[in-house]
Amino acid sequence: MNNQEIEVKFFVDDLEDIARRIAGAGGQFAISRVREVNLRFDKPDRSLTQVMQVLRLRKDFKSRLTFKGPSLGDESVSVRQEIEFEVSSFENAQKFLEALGYEMYLMYEKYRTTYTLSNVIVVLDEMPYGNFVEIEGPDADSIRQVAEDLKLDWEARCTDSYTLLFRQLKESHQLDVRQLSFEDFEGLHFTAEDFGLKPGSLV
Repeated sequence: MNNQEIEVKFFVDDLEDIARRIAGAGGQFAISRVREVNLRFDKPDRSLTQVMQVLRLRKDFKSRLTFKGPSLGDESVSVRQEIEFEVSSFENAQKFLEALGYEMYLMYEKYRTTYTLSNVIVVLDEMPYGNFVEIEGPDADSIRQVAEDLKLDWEARCTDSYTLLFRQLKESHQLDVRQLSFEDFEGLHFTAEDFGLKPGSLV
C-alpha cells in the first residue's frame, strides 16, 4: 500500500455478529484474537502531537515500531503515511526511543481479531471503551464496498484514531483516567453517541 494506511472504523455492539457476517460474505479468518499493548511516544514539548504525527511501539504476537504522518486530506476515509517495521525486543526498542529523548505518554490496549475479505483487512477490536470494526484497504471504494457487504452504515464511519476518541471521551465525560486500559475503564459503559457517532450496524 505504498506506506499508506487507508481505513475507517465503526462502533458496534456485537462483534460476534460481525464475525458471522464476515464469514457469510466469504471472508477468511487470518489472525486469532490477541491482546495488543501500544505505547505512544513524543518529545516533552509534544512536538509530534502538535503536527499530528504518531510514534508508536506495539506488542502482540510480535513487536513493531510505527510512524504515522498527519491525515492526507481524504474526507471519506482516513489516509495517512505509515512506516512500520518489526523489532526484535519490545523492551530495548522502548529504551532506544527514550535514549533519543522521547517519552512514553500514553499506553492503550485492545484485543484484536483479524480477517481478510476481498482485498481488504477487517479487524474486530475490543477496546476498553467499546467495540469497533476497522476496515483497511487499498482505496476508499474497496473499503466502502466491504462495509456495505457487512451491512455497516457508511454514514456512521469514523476516521478518528482510538487515541483521539479517548481524548474526546475524557473531555466530554470528565473522566479521571490516564491510560486507555481495561483496568481503568472497568465498570464503565459507553454508546456510539458518547463519541458523537452513530451505531455502525444497519441490522
